[in-house]
Amino acid sequence: MATPYLAGVAALLLESRVPAGQIRSLLQTTASGIPSAHEANALPASLAHQGAGIINVGAAIKAVTSVSPAELLLNDTTNWERE
Repeated sequence: MATPYLAGVAALLLESRVPAGQIRSLLQTTASGIPSAHEANALPASLAHQGAGIINVGAAIKAVTSVSPAELLLNDTTNWERE
């Protein structure tokens, strides 16, 4: 069910005059983190488990800044140099 939800979010952002090329980075920049457990003081889940986090549509529409490029390489073996 994530795909229809994300399509609706993208439509809302396009309606609010966000350029199509900035939607991905805007959603990743304004996403909310996910805790690793259902406890009050739980640490955040790892990036491998949560990705950018939970989409926050209101924050994305009201955002004035965005991080670009919206990319995090967790397995960058192409550029890794052995010491």
